[in-house]
Amino acid sequence: MKGIASRFLLPSGVIVLLFSIFILYETYEASRKHAKSLLSEQAALSLEFNLAIRDYVAEQIRPVLESLVDKEEFIPEVMSTSFISRAISEKVRKIFPDYITRFSSEHPRTP
Repeated sequence: MKGIASRFLLPSGVIVLLFSIFILYETYEASRKHAKSLLSEQAALSLEFNLAIRDYVAEQIRPVLESLVDKEEFIPEVMSTSFISRAISEKVRKIFPDYITRFSSEHPRTP
C-alpha cells in the first residue's frame, strides 16, 4: 500500500509543483508587462501635455502679447514656452514629489 501511494503522490506532487511555478511565472510576466505599458502610457501623456502647453503659449499667447508690446520687448513669464512649462512642472512636482520629469530638447545646441 505504501508503494502505491508514493508512486501516485510523488509524480502528482512534481506536476503540481511545476504547474505552480509555471502559473507564478506567467502571472509575474503579465504583471510586469502591464506595469511597463502603463508606465509608457503615462510618460507619453506627460510628454504630450508638456508639448501642448508649449504649443498653446507659442501659438495663442505670444502672438497676442507681441501685438501689445514693443517688438524688442520679451516678457518670459508670459511669452517663454519653457518658462511657463517649467513653472507648471514645479507646481505638479509639489503634489508628486517622488516623480521627476525632464523634457530635454531634441536640438540642445541650436544657434
